[in-house]
Amino acid sequence: MNQPDTNPERPIVPTRTPETERAYRKGGHRLLARASKEFPGAGDAVDALVSLCSDEQWVLKPSTTRQYSAQILAVINEKIENGELGAERACEGFAVISELLTQRRGRPEPRTSGKKVTDPTRAEVRAVLKYVAQGLRQRTEADLLENALLLMVSFGAALGLRPIEWTRASIDAEKLTIVNAKSSNGRCAGPVREFRRAELPPKLDQYAGTLIEIMKALMKQVGSWRLLRGQLAERLARICDRLEIRRLSLYSLRHISLANAESVGFSDAERAALAGHRSTATARRHYAGKKHGWGPGSVVVRAIEPVLPASWPPAKICFERREPDWSLANRPSMRI
Repeated sequence: MNQPDTNPERPIVPTRTPETERAYRKGGHRLLARASKEFPGAGDAVDALVSLCSDEQWVLKPSTTRQYSAQILAVINEKIENGELGAERACEGFAVISELLTQRRGRPEPRTSGKKVTDPTRAEVRAVLKYVAQGLRQRTEADLLENALLLMVSFGAALGLRPIEWTRASIDAEKLTIVNAKSSNGRCAGPVREFRRAELPPKLDQYAGTLIEIMKALMKQVGSWRLLRGQLAERLARICDRLEIRRLSLYSLRHISLANAESVGFSDAERAALAGHRSTATARRHYAGKKHGWGPGSVVVRAIEPVLPASWPPAKICFERREPDWSLANRPSMRI
């Protein structure tokens, strides 16, 4: 039986899928459009991007500079393939851009994603639940969005699901089954993770099926998860503002679930199974830890130990990075 990867020393290897390649090109086009708008007199794409990256007021995190480098590389390579840019010009220009991006590294002011709450308190979550429940009692008509928000906040700390995973969840007499949202390249412990209904808290067991049906109805009504997520996030943010508490997100509950799991004694492998991770190191790297948990009395449901299909990709597979097909691509400055 394949087990979760428990070696904390083994590095997480970045993967490069066709979706990732498309995302890099899309990001590169956004940067190029920004550069062309800010520097309309630039001679070509390289000039525009060099001018953009020369701004000394532009302070970026190291991870952002690496991402921008990959995006710019993708869009430059595309222009070479389309005959819009010569290889030598591209090679020399990218070397300059890479150096400029290195110079832009620093500690920028936190953006929205850097300010998201990863350690919601029990009091904050209870305040949100009380507010939503009171609002529903005062309504004369059913509000699917408000009901979904109430149940997702109610169950979030116990199950730690990614919010999108409720849209493809299912339940039968024995188990609650969650389709893992991040399953590409063997990153998760199988295509699904499961929870025994006998181990669910009574309210969760009673209403999980209701939430699944509500999410299906909302997806049909709204049309996409992106739009539905935005509506849920906006509603939750407005509630937090009215309560004068920190702005929680639905993902805040996933963080606190993993923190609670550690505080009640889950092993690294059990936390990985709960989160749907293949590696036991992922939760330690990216999620709130034990000190943020609600303590020994926290309710967290253990996922059934995953059994991976024989055909499931091995852990941390590394897709060979494709170098751009440029005549001068062997220069060290061309590598990212």
